Amino acid sequence: MRLSSEARCQSTVGEITNLMSTDAQRFNYLMQYINMIWSAPLQITVALVLLWNELGPSILAGLAVLVVMIPSNAYIAKISKSIQDKIRIAGCLVLNIIAVFGRGGVGADQRENVVP
Repeated sequence: MRLSSEARCQSTVGEITNLMSTDAQRFNYLMQYINMIWSAPLQITVALVLLWNELGPSILAGLAVLVVMIPSNAYIAKISKSIQDKIRIAGCLVLNIIAVFGRGGVGADQRENVVP
């Protein structure tokens, strides 16, 4: 990772380390799942051919269900992301309220950890 001297002055060592570990973890996930790009369609095709040989045209009903489920899963994922974003924002609001009003001495050391 290359940083200019100006960027190094604006970032702490902890932030840089956090970014590097996050990037390393994402690269690790990429290496684990990269083979799925080519193997998943191949596996589905082989499975459908084998099912066709065993069951005949009746597998088309199952295939239709799979095709219909793809957009519905995308819709559910979109709703789930929206809910997660709302929960994250609510959590930030709670932390800010605690930072402003305090807890009566309990958790006073956590006031520095407020998320903007």
